[in-house]
Amino acid sequence: LALRIMNAVRIIRRNVILGLTFFAAAWVSVTQTRLDGGVALVWGASAILIAALLRTPTRNWGIPLAVCGGANILVTGLWGLGWSGALPMALINLGEAALAAFVLRRMVDPGLPMQSLGWFNRFVLAVGIVGPLALAPFVGLLMGLSGYDPWLGMVHFAIGHGLGNLALTPIAMLLTGRRRYRETINLLRDRWRDAIWVLPLTLGAVVFVFSQTRWSMMFLPVIVVVLATFRLGRTGAAIGIVMIAAGGGIFTAHDHGPVWMMGLGVIGTVFFFQFYLVLTALTVLAIAAELHDRSALLRRICVSEERFRMFAEHSSDLLMHLSPDGSVRFVSPSIRQFGGLDPEAMIGTDSADFVHPDDRIAITQEHRACLAMPGIVRHFRHRVIATDGSIRWCEAHARAIMDQAGAIDGVISIVRDVTDQRSEIEQLEAAALTDSLTGLTNRRGFERKVGERVRQSRVSRDCLAIFDLDNFKQVNDLYGHAAGDAVLCAFARLANQMLRHGDTVARLGGEEFVVLFPDTGSAQAAEICERLRRRLGETRLAAGGSAIRVTVSGGIAAIGPKGLEAALRMADAELYRAKNAGRNRIEAAGPSIVTVVHIHPDAVNPLKVSGASWSI
Repeated sequence: LALRIMNAVRIIRRNVILGLTFFAAAWVSVTQTRLDGGVALVWGASAILIAALLRTPTRNWGIPLAVCGGANILVTGLWGLGWSGALPMALINLGEAALAAFVLRRMVDPGLPMQSLGWFNRFVLAVGIVGPLALAPFVGLLMGLSGYDPWLGMVHFAIGHGLGNLALTPIAMLLTGRRRYRETINLLRDRWRDAIWVLPLTLGAVVFVFSQTRWSMMFLPVIVVVLATFRLGRTGAAIGIVMIAAGGGIFTAHDHGPVWMMGLGVIGTVFFFQFYLVLTALTVLAIAAELHDRSALLRRICVSEERFRMFAEHSSDLLMHLSPDGSVRFVSPSIRQFGGLDPEAMIGTDSADFVHPDDRIAITQEHRACLAMPGIVRHFRHRVIATDGSIRWCEAHARAIMDQAGAIDGVISIVRDVTDQRSEIEQLEAAALTDSLTGLTNRRGFERKVGERVRQSRVSRDCLAIFDLDNFKQVNDLYGHAAGDAVLCAFARLANQMLRHGDTVARLGGEEFVVLFPDTGSAQAAEICERLRRRLGETRLAAGGSAIRVTVSGGIAAIGPKGLEAALRMADAELYRAKNAGRNRIEAAGPSIVTVVHIHPDAVNPLKVSGASWSI
């Protein structure tokens, strides 16, 4: 309840002040500038109402319009057209202010006055043109009904209201309202050293120029107000224009100042002074808007630069700015972490000099692609050479940037050292392709190996062999799976020793193995497999207190145009042919190569062989 009461009191106080201010401005305009018995030649009251409406939500416009409407009726009835024209004239003035404020609110943010030249241009259209011109025909109609020249009334209304709105609305917006009032006080407090000499200098220039009729120096106040704008911003511009409007208006009304030197008559003098005031206001406020826009841009740039500095100096990622020809313009200090490189020493050097020779062509192509497609982020990986000669893997995200003219200014790259991650990935990939028990390549790795040779169009000259340990289930049943695993590992070691460099041994699963023989025919592969078979049969494996002799059977097939799967099926068929023929033998697709081995009677049960053994 207390908050509601306080809010109601604040609204009443604000609207009372608005009504009194509007009344005072309307009274001055009607009593001082209504020279021909028609409408006032200078009208600043609408500017006050427009500023108030822009600060007020549209749904709450009723109270400000009612308060200012009542003040307008009193002024017009007592000092203007009389009571018969008071209500229509009040409605016209209120309609003009409401239309201008409504149009301006639709085009710009009313809470951010004079933020840019775009805002300023829309402001001129709304309050200086749309509002006065839209209501001018109604003024002509009212003037005709009141016995005055309707055309002259329309012209005086459109010019007087348009110039008054343009000159005074920005001042009212910048100097009224609680928020603007605090901004003005804070600015004058922060820049008091500038204010104590700029504002007196402005007032002195206004008094000096408009208090005499000897020299036409109307440019001097404009120069001084521009200076105040540069020193105090929009507040300085507003205060300077108020000084020109008040001081110049008072002297001009008392037949002083350079305007009277022109001999334009009373009405011409009034309109010319307004025109001068409007031109001064538009010039100065446009400069103020541009300065404010640039100041805001500078603040954003400073904030962005600080963020960039924090990122560049403390991030482990590397930031680089390259010119279109690839030379280094900037590199962040984190380059030291990549390879001990000095960021200062890299400036002006060719960025490709630090790239691994095998990647330089690819990096150059990526750089050109960035320049050809500005705004598109490209992702690529490359290697760099550290000062100690080590090679580091990097992941880069690069994009071309353009200057204000739209020309390519260079390439910005964010580079991350991914050497450790790549090493982990390679280890994981290697683990995924390796049999965990024997350390051999697994079936997936074997298929990838053959796939590489297929892509190289060389697999048609290869053949493969499948090996299966004979009676392996008995080893697991009698000696346990640990002994069985030891036998598998022993065969893997023996195969690696016996096979040639370049042959690939892989474990397909269980006790089944496969060997790839590159550029080898079936006959030669059979000879190699036969040596491995004999060597295994001659070797005794120790498991616990027993010696185990293990034999192996195998099937060989060429890898023909039908691919790996067909070759595996043929080799597997040969393997089973060897098994069915008594085991411990090698069979090959095509001309058979059969090896029969006479086994010692004690070795018929391979699990009960004694004598010298080979420890597993």
